[in-house]
Amino acid sequence: MTHHHARLIVVAIATVSFSTPIYAQQETAPQEVADLRARAEVGVAEAQYQLGQVYEGGRGIPGDLVLAVQWYRLAAEQGHTEAQFKLSFGGRQDDTQALAWMRRAAEQGDSFQQYLLGDSYADGLNVSQDDAEAVRWFRLAAAQGEWMAQQALQEMYVEGRVVPLDELEPALREFVVSESERRAREALEPIPPPPPPPPPPQ
Repeated sequence: MTHHHARLIVVAIATVSFSTPIYAQQETAPQEVADLRARAEVGVAEAQYQLGQVYEGGRGIPGDLVLAVQWYRLAAEQGHTEAQFKLSFGGRQDDTQALAWMRRAAEQGDSFQQYLLGDSYADGLNVSQDDAEAVRWFRLAAAQGEWMAQQALQEMYVEGRVVPLDELEPALREFVVSESERRAREALEPIPPPPPPPPPPQ
């Protein structure tokens, strides 16, 4: 499985997780909504994000995805990474806007968004394909322990792309070398002959 295929699985899981609003799991009392709105209107990013969840879930008040996006955007503009995730992978933005929110979260240090941005450059998803930029973002994410980014760096080296071996961490370098050797051995192994056909029926 390539890191791009793995990315699709992880993004799907994460999107489901982020897309299940806390306030959509139960009826939201009118007073709770009023309190959230009051805090959101004075600029509290977490309240803006949660109010977006209320509108997205439509529990306690009529659902309204347009208002949900408006509140998510206000929170995202203040650096709220979960709101930025909503806007980048919630299916509410076009590709250009989604990429812009992904980049903003990555630049703020969100390791998962750094991985996703690296993957976008590695595979040319909504950006020009650029291995050097992919490696830069993968390395930032990997340094924070993001295992998907670590795996992506491994694959890029094994595939002969632009990761100098001496720049890898010792444990990662050992894995990459052993994986490269394993793949080389597999490539040299003869293909076994097909099994003989079954005997004709008596």
